[in-house]
Amino acid sequence: MLNLPYPALLPWPQLLPQVCGKPVTTTSGKALRPPDNSRVILYLKDLNLPRPDKYNTCQLISFLQQLLTHEGYYDENLDFIRVERVQIVGSMTPPGSVGRHALSTRFTARTRILVMNNPDRESLNTIYTDMAQKVCG
Repeated sequence: MLNLPYPALLPWPQLLPQVCGKPVTTTSGKALRPPDNSRVILYLKDLNLPRPDKYNTCQLISFLQQLLTHEGYYDENLDFIRVERVQIVGSMTPPGSVGRHALSTRFTARTRILVMNNPDRESLNTIYTDMAQKVCG
């Protein structure tokens, strides 16, 4: 698993080959995949932190949407690069918090979303009491 805090130093189409290696040519075109039949899990923290541009578009979210919809992307030479064996996991704070922005509905329609609230005081007491009892005997 690779933890990539946003903002990364490189644009996403340039970052993926650094994680997965160079695209290989197959009978069905170019493919970007991790070496040795392995899988890569990219954990992207604070997905909704980048500020959208004047068209209300975020480049990161648009790129991820393209990966989800078309299972690949176009490189700088306009060659389609299929992405294989790469799983993307992201986290974010709800929009409305300072500096957080809503994700596009086109993107969220293509993703699986899990919402977790902070545990209440009683739940935290139960959790930490059980942990302390196991440690202290």
